[in-house]
Amino acid sequence: MDFEMSTLYCQNSYDELMTLLILAAGMGRRFGGIKQLAPVGPNGELIVDYSIHDAKAAGFTRVVFVIRREIERDFREVIYNRIKKQIDCTYVYQDRPLGTGHAILAARNVIKEPFCVINADDFYGREAYYKIAEFLRGVSLRGAKGDAAIPNEPLILYKYPRTNL
Repeated sequence: MDFEMSTLYCQNSYDELMTLLILAAGMGRRFGGIKQLAPVGPNGELIVDYSIHDAKAAGFTRVVFVIRREIERDFREVIYNRIKKQIDCTYVYQDRPLGTGHAILAARNVIKEPFCVINADDFYGREAYYKIAEFLRGVSLRGAKGDAAIPNEPLILYKYPRTNL
């Protein structure tokens, strides 16, 4: 595969766009169903509801879901139609289950800003979103001491490989 390098300069702005990329195309074979659509909370909340709530609190401004076409109808009814009222969101398809990297590639045409990747059926907790948001903004991950600060330092990113997948 052929990779291109690019440089992204971080800025200490809390107004920047940050996207939460949610991988929700899992097959659920071991679970026996579509795990990402299964309610877990006391009022029928899904794990992804908690994830989006925590990510929004940390400053994420957009959500992109990666789904399979076969679950689109259920996904729209259970998640998308409700979430789109809370935060800017869209979804893309992963038609073949070729792994996490392939799922991320499925979103390459809709994400142009810094982003974080999570699984729809994993709980990460609020602190995880704050830490990754701080990193994406280019501020210290160690707090006020500043000994790990990286503002305005370049992050070397790799553009998506040129592939026919």
